[in-house]
Amino acid sequence: MLRQKEATQTRSDTTKDKPDSKTVITEADYRISSGVGKLGAEIISISGRISSGPRCNDMTVTAIAINDNGLSGTITDNARKTNSYGSTVFEGNAKVSGSAEDYGFWEVDKVTIRCNDSL
Repeated sequence: MLRQKEATQTRSDTTKDKPDSKTVITEADYRISSGVGKLGAEIISISGRISSGPRCNDMTVTAIAINDNGLSGTITDNARKTNSYGSTVFEGNAKVSGSAEDYGFWEVDKVTIRCNDSL
């Protein structure tokens, strides 16, 4: 019985690298770390790393950053994750009108991922 359990685990590990065309791959399938920084008067930079999860050759990443004064900025980036054990980065800059004199604390509120391979 132990060998059968090991064989089952090995089989699932090998299929992990191949996305099922009927399954929609989203941000829930990955481990995501992200951050935001202010670059200039009205420009913020949002970046992060996507690891774990299935491979995806055509990934659309959208990240939204907000600050404690109600301002927000959004970036969209295209990325590739060519295997299930590596990681990839996303990054972009957003112009946020009204943030030149605003010194509020910025944080990434939401990151969404859409794998377009499975469409």
